[in-house]
Amino acid sequence: RTTLIDHLKEQQGWPVVGEAALQAIDVLNKALGKEGQKAWRTKHTAAFGDMVGRLAIAQEATAPKPTGGVVLYDRTVLDNLGYSMQRGYPLPDYLTVEVAAQAVSWIDHVLVLDQVASVEDIERRNRETGRKTDPKASVAMSAALEEVYTKLGCRVTRIAKGTTEERGDA
Repeated sequence: RTTLIDHLKEQQGWPVVGEAALQAIDVLNKALGKEGQKAWRTKHTAAFGDMVGRLAIAQEATAPKPTGGVVLYDRTVLDNLGYSMQRGYPLPDYLTVEVAAQAVSWIDHVLVLDQVASVEDIERRNRETGRKTDPKASVAMSAALEEVYTKLGCRVTRIAKGTTEERGDA
């Protein structure tokens, strides 16, 4: 997903709002080191989700909202609904009906990408960045997010596996 967004930014010049979770992981890596932040996230799942959601709300509030233009979001605050549903977490306090309605109001189209990275690539990325992506859970999460955005009335398109260029043309 991030690779495709970066490709579209480079090819089309579209503004991009990065994934809040990656920003949160970076902050925690700097404060605790990779192993420390992974341990903290494991112990404090709800606090990490809250941190990510609040970062997402802040960056979405300041993101460009061009009329007729395109802004690409790597993820939105609404992804937290999918995480809550998929993982059985309680809905976070910050995710109010008003916050959800505001996010839906500026979303025109949601692209759900089939996973293309190999298990080995994901494990390597996890080691390098301190992420904890589970390849099998990632597929289930995509389905949950597709359901969330569809139920919220967003136009959703699933993009099949392919090269970055093929997916960018889709």
